[in-house]
Amino acid sequence: MAIYLLAVMQLVSCATTQDAGPSYYLLSPEELTSQALDLKTFKLAIGPVDVPAHLDREGIASRDGNNQLSYSNNHRWAEPLKENLIKTIKANIAQLLPNQQLIDFPYRQTNKPDYQLSISIEKFGYSNDGSVVLKARSEILDAMGRQVDYSNIDLKRVLSEKDHAAIVRIMSMLLGEMTVQLATIFPDKL
Repeated sequence: MAIYLLAVMQLVSCATTQDAGPSYYLLSPEELTSQALDLKTFKLAIGPVDVPAHLDREGIASRDGNNQLSYSNNHRWAEPLKENLIKTIKANIAQLLPNQQLIDFPYRQTNKPDYQLSISIEKFGYSNDGSVVLKARSEILDAMGRQVDYSNIDLKRVLSEKDHAAIVRIMSMLLGEMTVQLATIFPDKL
């Protein structure tokens, strides 16, 4: 009888326990309109945006050490990270440079931009020191393909707790900070 009662209790326990399943996340543009720049109009192509293959995976990556990564099975990107990065960067740039025509990369020769902004992400995400990191390189080329600017971006924010929603929120903030840095380069180059 005791075994039967124990089995019934386990079945009831299993029936009432709901599997929450994985949580899905997206990076989001920051509110940057107050920092908008009033520049003469130009066409800007955004891309390529390169993301390391070890980051562009479904599970959100965390750096457990200098050479070790872990991927969450329960906390995932809602779309490929590279696509989400491009959309977010483009939305941030559109707020900062509202008078500019943004062109998708790759672009047609008939719609050649005045400038091209390429970004190569090197590190992006939670680090074992309790911070969220964004390390990237950017390059701005003019219409003739000449390098106008080359920048190293190294941004970091410390988290008070390791919560994936907070990590993704800080990642979005760091992308916003990066795009502000990149947009402010243009007044000097025009």
